[in-house]
Amino acid sequence: MVLIALVVVSRVGSPAMSGDPDPWLGNPTTEVGAPEDELDALNVIFREGGFETRAAGGIVELSAQEYGAWIVVLGVGGGVANFLRAYSSKLGELAAEDTRHVLRHLVKRIVAARGSRDTGQVEIEDLDSRTTIHFRLDLPDHAYRRLFELDWANARGGIGWNETAGDWTDMEGTALPERTN
Repeated sequence: MVLIALVVVSRVGSPAMSGDPDPWLGNPTTEVGAPEDELDALNVIFREGGFETRAAGGIVELSAQEYGAWIVVLGVGGGVANFLRAYSSKLGELAAEDTRHVLRHLVKRIVAARGSRDTGQVEIEDLDSRTTIHFRLDLPDHAYRRLFELDWANARGGIGWNETAGDWTDMEGTALPERTN
């Protein structure tokens, strides 16, 4: 069983596009017993992106078979793309990049912050669409591009990269529809 608790602690101003909701990030949560130095490293990643957070260990009970040795769960409000634009606007080298590059950069930094253990998972919970996006450590680069071509708003149980299908699917293995806008 996985128990997750999220607390809203950080908002930033709206991205350049008017009408977009202010993105926010809840405190990142991890598995029970996450090392303090790794939690501190996670806080640095988000502080550099303009979000004041306090990563908390001990919220998620892990099934090593399902998740691996570690997990980081991010609760994002205001839309994943808006969150990534706000995050990248605080990082000079990423400000001009599109959302897929920013997302790949963010996931890789989170993985690096978790140390040398080679099995784990990053999850981003889009609290607006109520969809959880599961990122494996071996996610191919083209998967990041493909994610933003699909409409995951109605996916049930979250979405993940399906290696057999070569695409994102919901947790039941059903293909996601193409984004229409």
